[in-house]
Amino acid sequence: MIRMKNYVYRSFYTPDNIVYIIKMQIKIMKPKILCACANGVTRSKYLAKYLKGKGYKAKFGGSAEFAENPVTQEMIDWADIIITLRNKHKDNLLRRFNTADKQIISLEVSQHPEEYIKAPNHIDHKSDEFIKKYVHPEIRKQIKKYLPLEAN
Repeated sequence: MIRMKNYVYRSFYTPDNIVYIIKMQIKIMKPKILCACANGVTRSKYLAKYLKGKGYKAKFGGSAEFAENPVTQEMIDWADIIITLRNKHKDNLLRRFNTADKQIISLEVSQHPEEYIKAPNHIDHKSDEFIKKYVHPEIRKQIKKYLPLEAN
């Protein structure tokens, strides 16, 4: 307690306030994540949304040269960690951008039905049903082993 000019100021740092401050610092310290798939519209978008739900700042884009939502050097520079949905997306990024000193995690999440089911001929790999039933759970399964994400 501090006395100043007939006023009594109580310390701002109560146990509840300290817990809140620590939680805010942890949230602030979480790394910024760039998620990349081929076109930047399905898998990387889902992963970015999933990570945002866990308190991370996340962006997404496509690693292919003519992606619908392309990754840019500005996005690479912004990120502390880059997560690609396939190893070939990592190769694309390494070939096309300056990724020096960036931590890159590669998952192996396909969007091709034949990698999930035996008779894929009747399934549209872009259908919401296929993506929600097979692709999204696979993304969650594979990213789980890297959580919590920490920048090097």
